[in-house]
Amino acid sequence: MSIGWKRFFNLLHMTPKKTESDKNKEELLNDIILARDEWQQAKNYFNNVNDDGLTDHAITLCRAAEQKYVYLLQLAKQEGLVNNNISIS
Repeated sequence: MSIGWKRFFNLLHMTPKKTESDKNKEELLNDIILARDEWQQAKNYFNNVNDDGLTDHAITLCRAAEQKYVYLLQLAKQEGLVNNNISIS
């Protein structure tokens, strides 16, 4: 009888294993956070560029980072991970 109770309590304290889908969703959410940070850094770079020769470079970085962030948000929305209340600015 004690073996049954021991197994029962072990089952109660087990943490569910993450499925491949859960891991992919978690990775996507982490990628979104990194993309948002990358976009913020690109905007800061653009706002602080002093050399006219780097302005185009800063604009390109900013646009690319924004597009990446928006794309990842769209993927997350398709997966049901985000809703329309998330701001992209």
